Amino acid sequence: MLKEIYSGKVILGDRQKSKSERHMEIIRKIEDYERYFLSSDKIGDHIKFKVVMSLYTELMAIEEASAFSYGFAMGALMMQDVMEDAAAMNAE
Repeated sequence: MLKEIYSGKVILGDRQKSKSERHMEIIRKIEDYERYFLSSDKIGDHIKFKVVMSLYTELMAIEEASAFSYGFAMGALMMQDVMEDAAAMNAE
């Protein structure tokens, strides 16, 4: 794993979410909808918006758990490489 990172075959940062222009645009749209629905006089609009935001929050939690699992697995593989290299050095 360490060799793959060093050679550029594995880039750990690829897994991170970037704050791209598209990302920021989506956040602005969500905020616009939030203002619209929360200022709406229709009773159902408030509830619908809260349901949508709850689903969005659940989705984000799933994505964060996935990113954590990926990072944990990459860390475990790196530790395995370190331990194997240390064992090989001790054997010499």
